[in-house]
Amino acid sequence: LYLEILGNAYRYSVNYERTFSEHHRLRAGLAIWTGGETTAITETELMIPLMYNVLVGPGPHYLELGGGVLMGVVNREEASTKVNFNFLSATGTVGYRFQLPYLEWILRAGYTPIYGFGDAGKAYPEDGFMSRFGISIGRAFN
Repeated sequence: LYLEILGNAYRYSVNYERTFSEHHRLRAGLAIWTGGETTAITETELMIPLMYNVLVGPGPHYLELGGGVLMGVVNREEASTKVNFNFLSATGTVGYRFQLPYLEWILRAGYTPIYGFGDAGKAYPEDGFMSRFGISIGRAFN
């Protein structure tokens, strides 16, 4: 279980990771954000990153490589207009992971690009490909 800032879910996410073998992991996250660009615009976003990650190296210092999807729902209100849409984006991870087998803490930092398809351009400030970097801290439960 870990918190990621500025990573695959754009702003932040809380993530659960399941280990299937020593170096293979599945991850599911959740991010909910409410805010707006101005006082006249309010927005609520729900984002769910789903990823498959592989750890390369003998540890505790790993190269982490991963890929997956970012699914999202956005509800936006501008004056009297309401706009609701879903989006799907591709996302990946190339980063560093520190995790000792006998300690429960996880530290991660890496490159986490996002590529938006279809309506994803409405959810992000830029269309298409976005370079991102993220950091994570969390705890492993054995």
